[in-house]
Amino acid sequence: MRVAIIDFRKTRREAIVEWLSEAGHEPIGTEHFEEGDARMVSNPELVLLHVGVEQNRNEVNSAIERFGGSVWTIGYTGSASVAAVAPQHTRYQQFPPDVPGDSFPVEFRNTVAQVLMDMGPVPHLSTERFKEIVSGFSPLLEAKLSALISKITDGAITNMDLDRLEREMPDTFASNRELFEPSGQRKAQLKESRVERVRDARELRGLFWPAD
Repeated sequence: MRVAIIDFRKTRREAIVEWLSEAGHEPIGTEHFEEGDARMVSNPELVLLHVGVEQNRNEVNSAIERFGGSVWTIGYTGSASVAAVAPQHTRYQQFPPDVPGDSFPVEFRNTVAQVLMDMGPVPHLSTERFKEIVSGFSPLLEAKLSALISKITDGAITNMDLDRLEREMPDTFASNRELFEPSGQRKAQLKESRVERVRDARELRGLFWPAD
């Protein structure tokens, strides 16, 4: 996916760019948004926009106007102060928790990863689903997102996430225990094959959001 990162904070911007590159996406990192920037004219598929007060108010408004109606756009800030009040665009949502200026924290990373997962290769991301992922932050949602990422990267869900999922989704967990906690042989298969890990992650996503 082609992802634009508009963020004046170099350390945070570069951390996001690095993660996206390692995940196989095409990041475009820029300190400021300029309407005439050739890299932006071709329309990224996802925009990560810093909307804190340190970012120029006019460029924040311009970026939201430019992308918020047609391109999935996630606003974020390192504090409670926001440079502009976002217009009601269908494809713009703001991530609620603070995002530190020197890192790409796991809760934000998992949110971005889930949006990208839902965008392709077979897109099924609706505006309602986008809002749920980005703005409806909750511990259970965090555990779901973290579990999906863990499944894809190494095939194993962390004990902390397993405990929360079992506590919050006891029936689903009990009837699909092998998917959540695979046996030794299955663990070995997952460790060796990314195809198997992605397949399991997609099956897990179907359990988490059966209406999708």
